[in-house]
Amino acid sequence: MERRRSPRVEINVELEGRKNGDVFLGTSVNVSETGILIQTNKVMRPGDKITIRLVSPGLPEIVGVGSVVRDADVGLEGQGYAVQWDLTGEQKEALREMIQTANE
Repeated sequence: MERRRSPRVEINVELEGRKNGDVFLGTSVNVSETGILIQTNKVMRPGDKITIRLVSPGLPEIVGVGSVVRDADVGLEGQGYAVQWDLTGEQKEALREMIQTANE
């Protein structure tokens, strides 16, 4: 069953996350305007609010807040988490630009 509300693109971008003041590192697996799948060693649970900072060379960094909606098996080291974004219009535009650049 397809749960996604917008297309996701596979994009491997390093990220810095924050949860309750704790900083953690990870990478994106895929991203869309409504959510992101991340891989990290940080233990999280559905409902956790996190801040994610994505940095992609040549593009402005994107900082967004989201909620962990589920654990995800990403087949890599660490754990995968699906995060639903709560982004402003400006943040969504920056994310669209990052996605478009990744598709080129």
